[in-house]
Amino acid sequence: MNYLDLELLKVKELREYEKKHKLKQGKTKSDILKNIMEARYKKYKIIGTLGDPGRDAVTYLVSYNKKTYALKQFKPRKSVKKIKDEFEMQETAYEAGISPKPIDINVYQKYIIMEKLDTHLIDITKAKQMTLDHQKQLINIYKKLDSISIFHGDPNPLNYMLKNKKLYVIDFGMSKYINKNLKKKLNSEHPNVELMTLSMVLKLKNMNYPNSSYKYLINYIPQEYKEMLLT
Repeated sequence: MNYLDLELLKVKELREYEKKHKLKQGKTKSDILKNIMEARYKKYKIIGTLGDPGRDAVTYLVSYNKKTYALKQFKPRKSVKKIKDEFEMQETAYEAGISPKPIDINVYQKYIIMEKLDTHLIDITKAKQMTLDHQKQLINIYKKLDSISIFHGDPNPLNYMLKNKKLYVIDFGMSKYINKNLKKKLNSEHPNVELMTLSMVLKLKNMNYPNSSYKYLINYIPQEYKEMLLT
């Protein structure tokens, strides 16, 4: 049961949870929730960092109950609402099969616990070659994001990771729900397929990847950009 599920429980149910897990008693519902999340936080042992620090978070490799997870620790300035939105969007993406499973969220210590993946896509393409399979998986991710009405919004190539050769998208910190206003603002009915693909191609070109690394991707970007990208 993650924090968002606990938040829906009544005080009586939370007190039963307290007793079951032998936690100190809180006076209010907020106190009880805070005590529960503090107790959970202490159970995770930090092993090291995963990747480079982001603009508003650092991701750690942690262990708990003989299993390892990724713990995304947000900076104090990150709002509770944005942390909740990020967790919920990733949960929706996980259910669509394109993101690692979010395990828990803590709005007091401001972190999200999630399934640990194997490696960044960028790390296995150091020879500067994006395979056709990777390109097809990227497009599948963008199509799924459009279908679940979430615009990822962050074209950083480091936001794609693999586990058992399957590609996943991570970091929903800049994501927004797709609605009529966003489609109008972005001038696109399929903003992930069109704009995220365009951004990825531009990133790969800037990183001196050969045309073959984005030849398939180019089929999905708006026509007005294709000739420019191929020159």
